[in-house]
Amino acid sequence: MKTPAYLYHGTQSLVARLEPRPARGADAANDRLCGVYASQERKYAMAFGLPIVPDERGGLAWSLDYVQRIPRIAIHAGLLDMTRVGYLYRVRADTFVPLGDLQWVSYVPVVPQDYEVIDPAECVQWIAARRTSRRPGHADGLRHRRRAVASPVLAPRRTARRIDFGRLWRRVTAQFRLTEKSPHGPDHWRRVERMGLRLATRTQADVAVVRLFAVFHDCRRVNDARDDGHGARGADFAASLRGRLFDVPDETFERLRVACTLHTDGFHHEDPTIGTCWDADRLDLGRVGVVPDPRFMSTDAGRQMALDLAGRAGRRSAHVGHDAGATWLREYGAF
Repeated sequence: MKTPAYLYHGTQSLVARLEPRPARGADAANDRLCGVYASQERKYAMAFGLPIVPDERGGLAWSLDYVQRIPRIAIHAGLLDMTRVGYLYRVRADTFVPLGDLQWVSYVPVVPQDYEVIDPAECVQWIAARRTSRRPGHADGLRHRRRAVASPVLAPRRTARRIDFGRLWRRVTAQFRLTEKSPHGPDHWRRVERMGLRLATRTQADVAVVRLFAVFHDCRRVNDARDDGHGARGADFAASLRGRLFDVPDETFERLRVACTLHTDGFHHEDPTIGTCWDADRLDLGRVGVVPDPRFMSTDAGRQMALDLAGRAGRRSAHVGHDAGATWLREYGAF
């Protein structure tokens, strides 16, 4: 089998490096292997990144068929969580060896080239109820499936309407007034989105709000210094696009408005979604040479990440001096 240049790996975790892990499935021989599993088939790998979670009884079991290059997923126990996202990594194939027609394995850690977010709303059509039957004359016992009614296997989505984030990002990026090198530009937005999604796996934040905040919170800046009111302008711009490029319920949009408007004021917020947005933004202060201060994080997950970042910098941000908070606010207000 010819080795492709790149393979795909699907998972529910956002990580910087993929570590070898035991597989779980029907193939007893291969399941003893501990590795990073990947596929040359993008949709096949995406299926493994879907946020299928235990049901209310703690049950989790699902199976995958790949028919005409389309995944067919039967959830026997568990739910497809429409409030979460998955991740599809693109990895170099250098360290991988084939396990079969669809799977490859690497026995050493793998650093992804890049990743994309898997929105379960785009994959609902892959979910099928499992119906096993034999037709006369089919001695091989091929399984025949009917389409599932979505409700038994889908967890409620807090933000029900699908958002085309690709189109939204193109529109918002096109109107951004600062340069590509701006510390508040799209590169920063992407890092905020990535950090926010990682935090959301622990804070249970609404991922739609987190992703909308990432793209809108700094998009109406007019300079890279202190720019009072830019968060409110971002919220107003989001309101102008609501109903055209995206739509969310009123309660969801109110969280987005508050998150954008007040994100530079150094506040904490008890709402896990708003708190996650602010923490994700503040955790990217390293881009301007500022070590994030755990005291300004709203969530436990954010505080822990800030401590980790401070530790990597070789010092705790709280040890900067007696006026560390004021210094941080001054820097954060400017950046």
